[in-house]
Amino acid sequence: SIFAITTNINDTNIAIAIIWICLTFSILLSSNQQFQRDFDDGTFEQLYLSGYVFEIIILAKIIANWLFNTLPLIIILPIIALILKIPSNLIFDLVAISLIASLLINFMVSFGSSLTLSANSSSSLLIVLVLPLLIPIIIFANASFGGDFVVSVKFLLVILVFLTPILTLATSVAVRINIIE
Repeated sequence: SIFAITTNINDTNIAIAIIWICLTFSILLSSNQQFQRDFDDGTFEQLYLSGYVFEIIILAKIIANWLFNTLPLIIILPIIALILKIPSNLIFDLVAISLIASLLINFMVSFGSSLTLSANSSSSLLIVLVLPLLIPIIIFANASFGGDFVVSVKFLLVILVFLTPILTLATSVAVRINIIE
């Protein structure tokens, strides 16, 4: 298991690692073309020229993408955890950590997606750009199962609160640059 923190690898660690890999790549694939359609048909250009606060529009798109593409996966996560024979005392922890970490991953992937709007092969470029940034988040999220759950949740919440405005602003700037270009 690539993302396992502990040295003793058991079936639970492998199952949790499988869930994290699937969740991460599903977010990467669903967010890959998140801004592309609006960029191609001129919606972003019209919204930018209309005078609306562009950062709020970008934040709404990122949260809507998380609500419609990632939240359903997290809702069925307890069923998947039971199928993979994860102990029932870890299922709540897995869902709680997944809610926070997936939102953080979604913000980072959205930023990467905004950087690759003008690229021809944006999917492979997005994975190369964003995947190294996602690995520490997955490591910290996975560390909660071998250590203190409350500390991991607090740490991920602090990262989420700190990076949400920064990544929203950076994403909107990247989309503006692609519009002007």
